[in-house]
Amino acid sequence: MMNIDMKYIQVVVGLLLCYCLYACSPRPESVQPAARLLVLYPEYQDVTIPYNVAPLNFLVRNEREHRTAWR
Repeated sequence: MMNIDMKYIQVVVGLLLCYCLYACSPRPESVQPAARLLVLYPEYQDVTIPYNVAPLNFLVRNEREHRTAWR
């Protein structure tokens, strides 16, 4: 019985350690804020959407910027 409890504790501690290491990973360096807001149809600006609703359907009506970053 003691061996099973010890194994369970080791698994929980191992998963907790993995979670903590993943949470401390650095953020991407190449992220830049957008110069303008998205134009959406229908308009969802300044709307609070509850977390438990179905995914929203919308169109992005901004003109495309032809930028592609390859690593």
